[in-house]
Amino acid sequence: MLFFITLTVMLGAMFKKRGGVIGIGLGVLFGQQYLIGGLPFLGQVLPWGLVLPLGDEFKSSVAGAILSGQSPSTWTPVISVSVMSVAFAVIAVYRFRSVEL
Repeated sequence: MLFFITLTVMLGAMFKKRGGVIGIGLGVLFGQQYLIGGLPFLGQVLPWGLVLPLGDEFKSSVAGAILSGQSPSTWTPVISVSVMSVAFAVIAVYRFRSVEL
């Protein structure tokens, strides 16, 4: 959730109109499954792998593994989403500082 909040705040700081913010935000939200279908390695980078399984097993997602009491097979989605969220927040703050009110 933090990924999408910081993405939306960053896009709001970059665009003057709401269309780009809404379009890109929803495009990232719903387009992840198509991107992962075409480029499977993106499942380890995008937030999709945090909550939804990438394969046939429920335990392949980070949340599924934690809920079943096991350790996740990889922490890469957690790390990549955290890094992207921090980057989005830094870009938004930088943009807020450079825009005159």
